Amino acid sequence: MVVCSKELVEKFAPDFKGIYILYNFHGKVIYIGRDDQSIKKSLLEFISGSSGPNTNEAYYFTAAFDSNPSQRASHLLYLFNRYSGKVPAFNESSVLAG
Repeated sequence: MVVCSKELVEKFAPDFKGIYILYNFHGKVIYIGRDDQSIKKSLLEFISGSSGPNTNEAYYFTAAFDSNPSQRASHLLYLFNRYSGKVPAFNESSVLAG
């Protein structure tokens, strides 16, 4: 678990493909993401707020290497939806779009 600041993401986020989960201050999952090249790059874009309104709400993250991040993220979103009845707040627009 790493608090999401630009400095800490640059220092600790992995620079390889995989999946990541963002949490708010209260530990609630707000986003399940993936990147086919660099988790670090995606996290920096997300916490900067450039990914949309309030995306800088992320307080900490977890990340893991995965050889097929798209499939793993889809599976995690499916499981999250199955057990909570919804998707994380910042995944709603991407799920509705495609």
